[in-house]
Amino acid sequence: MKKLTLFLIFFSSVSFAFSQGGSNYSIFGIGDFNNSISANYEAIAGTSIAIPSVYAMNSQNPALLSLLGTTRLQVGYRFTQSASENNTSSLLQNNGGINAISASFVFDTSRKIAASIGLTPTTKVNFLIAKTFQTIIDNQTVSGYSTYQGSGGISSLYFSLSGKVFDNLHIGGTIKKNFGNIKYTNIIDYPDVYTFTNYYENEDIFDGIGYNFGLYYNYKNFSVGGFFSDLGELDVERTAYQGSDLIGDTSFSSNFTVNSAKFYGIGVSYSTGKFQIGADYKVSLMKDFNYTNSTLATFNDGNEISFGVIRYGNQNNRAPYFDQIDYKFGFAVNKMYYTVNNNPINEYKLTYGMGMPFADNGLLDVALVFAKRGSTNNGLVGEYYGKLIVDISIGEYWFIPFKREY
Repeated sequence: MKKLTLFLIFFSSVSFAFSQGGSNYSIFGIGDFNNSISANYEAIAGTSIAIPSVYAMNSQNPALLSLLGTTRLQVGYRFTQSASENNTSSLLQNNGGINAISASFVFDTSRKIAASIGLTPTTKVNFLIAKTFQTIIDNQTVSGYSTYQGSGGISSLYFSLSGKVFDNLHIGGTIKKNFGNIKYTNIIDYPDVYTFTNYYENEDIFDGIGYNFGLYYNYKNFSVGGFFSDLGELDVERTAYQGSDLIGDTSFSSNFTVNSAKFYGIGVSYSTGKFQIGADYKVSLMKDFNYTNSTLATFNDGNEISFGVIRYGNQNNRAPYFDQIDYKFGFAVNKMYYTVNNNPINEYKLTYGMGMPFADNGLLDVALVFAKRGSTNNGLVGEYYGKLIVDISIGEYWFIPFKREY
């Protein structure tokens, strides 16, 4: 536990080093949804509905928690480097922070009863947009620049319970306490000596309850799974500020409710020898979503198709170490849940990762994600980004099965 505490302190301190910005498309809605969470599943492009793991916790399909092999602690970190461009300019941005902190408890290995609790990032807002402009003040043309920045997101404190109902059929459920804040700041600055700086800021505080339900069935080498997730309605407390160099700050408060975001998906996988191949189809139901900070965007139902391949390592600890490593590859195509100026925004991802065992039940998971989102056509922004996700999990046998008398 002392090593784990030091590890958490290290990650907390590093997370403050990268805060310049991230995806400019996170300006729309409540930001980028983080559905896969762990590096184990990010390495196979988020393909997670029907691919169990004895090491990694699965936030997408809680039914797979019952297939964990040990009681585990898991903590992660992610770093994102992005490059945004339009027809006239380009911008490099990066950010990083804690990925998730979670623990699982395997109570009964024969009935496959397990629970998990943790804190996960559900959405992420992190963007920086700057542009120059000209306007007329007192019959004079004045140049200025506008900076629009957003940060924050929604996190979830969750509790999951999973178990085996019949032979090869597993179910699981999750309840989530959603909370967080998103801050949007617009600064309008005029470098000329006779003008002044204006600023506008909105800070929204979110609160709500959501849930997730999943199924998993395995027959010989074939597996199928499904899930339904409801983020739940979000109560929002908004404080708006505005001011300038000439006048003091003015603030306004309001309260409103955001409609729920819902998701569902189905996945399949097939195992042969050391390899497991899987595919997922996921849908986001966002057509009636009513939280936006831009008149350019409209919401729609998005979808994602992903494929993943895992080459499992040799379980014999006397085997060469590189043969003990799990190697993972993935590819995904994602139609985002918003359109910009009536243009659909698509995302393409290529992923690679490794699961490196250490000690008796420890695992270091590393995932690399390379992606392209949007384009520079029709005045839009094209983005290229790379992610590095690192998870460490440590497991122990806390609940040893015993012989039952009937």
